[in-house]
Amino acid sequence: MYLLVTPPTWLENRYYLLKFEDLTQRPNATTSALLRFLGLNYTNTVQKFVENNTSNFIEYQKQMRRKWEDTGVHVKESWKKGLGVHSVELLVNACRNIFESDLFEYRHVTLNI
Repeated sequence: MYLLVTPPTWLENRYYLLKFEDLTQRPNATTSALLRFLGLNYTNTVQKFVENNTSNFIEYQKQMRRKWEDTGVHVKESWKKGLGVHSVELLVNACRNIFESDLFEYRHVTLNI
């Protein structure tokens, strides 16, 4: 298994790491930061657009979180058994040339299964 430790220096100030989780959990702050990175203004019109298009999703997330908290631990952890070691090894081997390239600094980690 490989983890991206730090981006290469040639990417410095040339990309913005946008995570789905940030966009869905904090849409206003995340959109504002992205627009600032792009040199654009986060106007009231943009803010209203974001709020109008994410408010239902945020409420849905809250409902799902409550349902998730009511679910037993065995159900929450069961996905780990669905992806076997063989599948993980196939994925790692398929991506090995990327992981070991000089484009990104990946660190090899050992899976404790």
